[in-house]
Amino acid sequence: MTLIDIWLGILQGLGTTAAVTAYGLVFAIPFALAFGVAQYLTGGVARLLSPASSNSGAAPPSSSCCSFSTMRCPSSGSPCRP
Repeated sequence: MTLIDIWLGILQGLGTTAAVTAYGLVFAIPFALAFGVAQYLTGGVARLLSPASSNSGAAPPSSSCCSFSTMRCPSSGSPCRP
C-alpha cells in the first residue's frame, strides 16, 4: 500500500461523509422550516391563553438612569424603571 492509496482512501471517506451530511440537510431543512413555522404560529395562541401573571413583568431597566450593577438609579437610589 502506497502513500497515494492511503490518501485516496481518506478522500473517499471524506466524500462519503459529505454525501451523508448533504442528504441529512436535504431532509432536515424542510422539516425544521415546517415545524419551526408551525411552532411560531401556535405560540401566539399559547401566549394568548396564558394568564398575564405568568409573564415575569420585569421590564428592562432604563439606560438613562439605571446602574446595571446595582439595578438602582444612582441619583435617587430608587429601583430602575423603564
